[in-house]
Amino acid sequence: MKTNSIVFTLLLLLLIPSAIYADEATTDDSDPADSTVATEDQQSSEQAQSAAKAVGFATNKPGDMDKHATDSNGDKIIWKHKLPIFAQKVIDKGFGLPLPYGVSAIYTNVLQELALSDLRISFGDPDQPQTEVPFVTFEPSIVDVNAYNLKADMWLFPFLNVFMLGNHLSGDGVIPIVVPGEDILKVLAPPIGARCDKPPGHLGRPALCDEDLVLIDHPKYTGETLGVGIILPMGWKNFFAAIPLSYTWSETSNTNGKVTAFQASLRMGFYFKPKRTGQVALYVGSTYLDTEQDVFGVFPIDTGVPELGTIDINYTIHQGPADKVNYLAGFNWVITERWWLQAELGFGGKRDDVIASLSYRW
Repeated sequence: MKTNSIVFTLLLLLLIPSAIYADEATTDDSDPADSTVATEDQQSSEQAQSAAKAVGFATNKPGDMDKHATDSNGDKIIWKHKLPIFAQKVIDKGFGLPLPYGVSAIYTNVLQELALSDLRISFGDPDQPQTEVPFVTFEPSIVDVNAYNLKADMWLFPFLNVFMLGNHLSGDGVIPIVVPGEDILKVLAPPIGARCDKPPGHLGRPALCDEDLVLIDHPKYTGETLGVGIILPMGWKNFFAAIPLSYTWSETSNTNGKVTAFQASLRMGFYFKPKRTGQVALYVGSTYLDTEQDVFGVFPIDTGVPELGTIDINYTIHQGPADKVNYLAGFNWVITERWWLQAELGFGGKRDDVIASLSYRW
């Protein structure tokens, strides 16, 4: 259960929209009387540059692709960085680009319902082989995870952002299940379980044969995650879309081995420039998360059987998202060319999450 949310928290970090950066105003020290009014072609170029920087890649106005992009002084724009590849070529066609490198500090909180299956238990010694037993859940299994993440990214091509990320997380959850007492006795203590074949009311029939064990574990855990991913952005005028894809590996204190997860998202929105500073983008979308894992824990129970007394039932259970898709809404504020602030809410699909990040680009 924990790993699932752990992986998800990290994946959510990938959801941060692609670069949104507006053209900064340039100062003009010349006399106002000598200033000239921008032509329609110059305005079209500036609009294309602004739209492009909103998503890292955008289309120029039809018919303008053969004209070099120029700054507010009419000079040809020269890209001064090694990345992205083909940067100067697309800038010459009227595209605008964000600064190529970035690092982000991201906080994520995820509250998610899980689907449970394949319960396996052992009696007493946690190292002995476990046996699968029938069970049913009687209320949702929930995890609540907080993660503190660090993400580094770069624009490899004007249409492709690649990133790596890692986090430390902590969380807690609820694993509630109902297990038939007769099944537990027959699996864990066959000689005692055989007495359940006696008719109800028989003196030799254990009371547990006619009861269901309600087992609730409240696990607490910590873990780390590493991941890689890409973002495919596109834009037109003030509108943009971005498709983040990511793959992560997680290790937590309640799982054995690494847990993998794949996540894909779609974000669509538009941007505008406030009167005072920067540029703001608003967006909506959805996220698909595919991850499964086995988690382990211990249920201490009183069997009510004198021969057994109070025992520890060691369990391993398979878990995955109750729903793989949820929805999102958020904003990205490009305060300056280098500093960005982002926040996002995820909802629906039995998964709620909150993401906030601060990014620096150079």
